Amino acid sequence: MLVSFSLVACGEPEDLPNGFSIKRRDTGKYEIVSPPYVAANGVTSSSGVISPDVTKVAVLGDLVVGYTEKVKEADGFMTPGGYFLLHTKTKETKEGMGLSELRKLLASEYQINEEPELKLIHRY
Repeated sequence: MLVSFSLVACGEPEDLPNGFSIKRRDTGKYEIVSPPYVAANGVTSSSGVISPDVTKVAVLGDLVVGYTEKVKEADGFMTPGGYFLLHTKTKETKEGMGLSELRKLLASEYQINEEPELKLIHRY
């Protein structure tokens, strides 16, 4: 069963399965972050798990698939860009894939043979 939805991001996190969310960074770019946790200093935080800039997503049960644009970070690091998969239960990720690689991964590992309908993240 394929489930997809449209996200409207207005600076607040958008919920994904198992506590993950899409969050807008101070740069205006979007990333997928982990469920909140309490850090050693007692502050509640979350960590980026899919590099910015997330532009399209689909939710397939516990899987989140989507597309990211390449971004040069302030420290000079270039994010991979391309298609990604996040398994929100196991926290496994794969980024920087082409569409054919994503299709093969979905079919071989998750028995999903339909191409997911990726929805744009609306930016305001």
